[in-house]
Amino acid sequence: MALETGSFIDDLVDTNPPGTDPKKQGDDHLRLIKSILKGTFPDAPRAFHFPNAPAAKTGNYTVVLADQNALITVDATAAARTVTLPTFASVFAGFSVTIQKSDTSVNIVTVDGNGAETINGDATKILRNPYDSITVTSDGSDWKVRSRGADEVEHTGFTNVEFVRKTATEIVNNSATLQDDDDLFVALAANEIVAFQCSIIHDGNATADFKMAFTIPVGASIQWSLPNANVSTANTLASPTVQTASGAAFSMEAQTARRAQFAVGVVRNGGTTGNLQLQWAQDTATVVNTQVYLDSFLLVTRV
Repeated sequence: MALETGSFIDDLVDTNPPGTDPKKQGDDHLRLIKSILKGTFPDAPRAFHFPNAPAAKTGNYTVVLADQNALITVDATAAARTVTLPTFASVFAGFSVTIQKSDTSVNIVTVDGNGAETINGDATKILRNPYDSITVTSDGSDWKVRSRGADEVEHTGFTNVEFVRKTATEIVNNSATLQDDDDLFVALAANEIVAFQCSIIHDGNATADFKMAFTIPVGASIQWSLPNANVSTANTLASPTVQTASGAAFSMEAQTARRAQFAVGVVRNGGTTGNLQLQWAQDTATVVNTQVYLDSFLLVTRV
């Protein structure tokens, strides 16, 4: 019978050749199969691995050759995790893998180039938000980022920027002990530098007043200030001073009418991961509600 024609695997007719075909036509079928395989997998000098089911990891992991085209999900609920990419010598140019942070904790997943090897020229890439993902491909001397999940940057569209907003008004009553804000914090990777801006809308009364501070991981350094803030109950502007210690607070006036504070600063983290965390309280413990309002925010740029 006539030999089918085709360019791709889907064009092959699985009932050919029938048993009645002459044996000499077998050569034609073999040549057709070779032609279709080369058309379906052009420029394929090595084995091709079809994607498998996602490989779920709950600890640190090093990617291997068999993970080509795989989705590796990493659960960092218990602690921050690191996924180390294979050496360029152990894989091949064109090797790709996707890594996803699969949990909703604040713990980060660090994607690390092996040794001194880089990812888009950087030593590491960080997955911070729930279900962040990254797909990288080796060119033999650098890992190229082909795509990032939508949550790499939270609601901003700018690379290396993270925006955190208060989702509900928070209340402190009769306490001058600094406490962590429920919403306004971001995770810091080891050895990274961040610049931050924090906008706080608060109220209370002139007896309680208000104070705020930022805490950072052990070994980190911080410089931050409140430009043009009212730094005393005198309701007069003062030249900005700078806090340089974790948990060191500025005190300022509060009134029953809302007041605004705007903090700016820079954190240089050391080798310990942790959070840049806003803290606040009444300056004098008073039986009155002191509130930090919905839509106060923290904006962080990684530099």
